[in-house]
Amino acid sequence: MGKTWILDSETKGTGAVMVPLNKAKKLHKDKPLQVVQGISGRPAPKSRPRLPTLFMAKTIYGHRLKVKVQGAELVRFLATVNRPQDIQIFAYDRKRGDWFLVPSHDSKLIWRLVSLFKTA
Repeated sequence: MGKTWILDSETKGTGAVMVPLNKAKKLHKDKPLQVVQGISGRPAPKSRPRLPTLFMAKTIYGHRLKVKVQGAELVRFLATVNRPQDIQIFAYDRKRGDWFLVPSHDSKLIWRLVSLFKTA
């Protein structure tokens, strides 16, 4: 089993040093060791609920077919499309406030979900 280390702050102004627990006990026989747990410099950040990703489907000719839809609604819509090769899928970046083209590997995953939805 590994050693237990503590921060020895009784170093006469030269700064605190990490030392093994058994050595600190020998150095400070006359003083009891103080054990402090759970002290943190700042409180843990509150996690905000994550907003759902918004999608947009466009034709390759630039016609918007569906705008600001969530994932399930996008999959249902894409299941009705006759020519998937004519569709581009965009996602909304909330930080930038702009749409970006979904990368091809993610687009393939979406189309795989569409095919699963059609068979169900």
